[in-house]
Amino acid sequence: MKRLLAALVRFFSARAIGLGQKQFWGGMLLMAMLASPSTARAQASGTVSGRLLDAATNEPLPFAGVVLLRATDSSFVAGAQTLETGAFVIEKVPFGSYVLRASVVGYCPGQRAVALTAAAPTLQLGPLRLRVAATKLAEVVVKGERAIVTDNLDKKVIDVTKDLTATVGTAVDVLQNVPSVTVDQSGAVSLRGSTNVRIFVDGKPTGVTLAQLPASSIQTIEVVTNIVLKKERQDGWNGQASATAGTGQKYNTSLGLNYHKGKVNVFGSYDFRDDWRTGYGSVRQRTTRADTTVVLNQDRTSVSQGISHAVRLGLDYALTPDQTLTLTVQPRFNTQDNRVNILSTQTNLSTGATPPLGNAAVTSPTLAPRSRPISASTTAACGPRRSAAS
Repeated sequence: MKRLLAALVRFFSARAIGLGQKQFWGGMLLMAMLASPSTARAQASGTVSGRLLDAATNEPLPFAGVVLLRATDSSFVAGAQTLETGAFVIEKVPFGSYVLRASVVGYCPGQRAVALTAAAPTLQLGPLRLRVAATKLAEVVVKGERAIVTDNLDKKVIDVTKDLTATVGTAVDVLQNVPSVTVDQSGAVSLRGSTNVRIFVDGKPTGVTLAQLPASSIQTIEVVTNIVLKKERQDGWNGQASATAGTGQKYNTSLGLNYHKGKVNVFGSYDFRDDWRTGYGSVRQRTTRADTTVVLNQDRTSVSQGISHAVRLGLDYALTPDQTLTLTVQPRFNTQDNRVNILSTQTNLSTGATPPLGNAAVTSPTLAPRSRPISASTTAACGPRRSAAS
């Protein structure tokens, strides 16, 4: 277009002397018509620039969004993103009235009215400052749960209260679920294969067998192995009661009460357990002597019922924050009935004879339950106090 206008100017200038006045002004009008559209288009848009800063520190705000919206309907026209220095430039903006809006995460949005005209096509806004958005929270509550297993430098603590199955049975059933601890059928405890294990209850040696300790009274187990019984530490009265039943005729009920006031803590509990266990065994024996072969088949069925009543009464007195005097009485009454049925057959394969062997039903100690006190002890200990929580 520029080359065409230049050629027309040279053409009319060279022939201006030979042309009439009418022809000369007609040529100039043609050049004006050719030049006016491009000039109008070049002057129909402008530029908006500025810089975003933090209102408090005057630090630049990089990577913020800046947009121009029409003042009439808030429709989007153009936009840009600030540089690391906070500067922005929006080019080729048609003349008109707009609202410039700037936003960045963590700051209140800012806006300013701007207008671009043919008289002022370039608008330099200078620094625009945004305030930090402050959010006031009414309340923040952070909740956490104690882990079932906690590994410390010198011991592993298992929170028994997290295991619902640990509320049924005795300490034997609880220990069977403890990692690295094994309990055999006779109640003997081994730790990582070693039977050289000592059992402490609340940090003190005990003569009570694990089968006499109800599972519902256990708070935590510490390996190396310290069974910590539950003691409420809140002032006033506290109590808990539970009743559980398991498959194979296993029943357990417990009741615990506690009164805590200042340095004095009085506690008591009662547990009842009715536990049935069934066992099966068989013997297949073949004996050959000379020309005689004898075959013995024996089937054995055993049923045992254990009933336990356990009472625990005690008093704690806190001498110092780290020293506690404890007095406890723990009477227990247990009965154990064992019934064994043995069915035996013996056959002489040489003669075919089957002599009677006198099959028997054996009951120990008697068919009727008999109660006897297992243990009743009073202990006084002064030592580091064990917390009821792990």
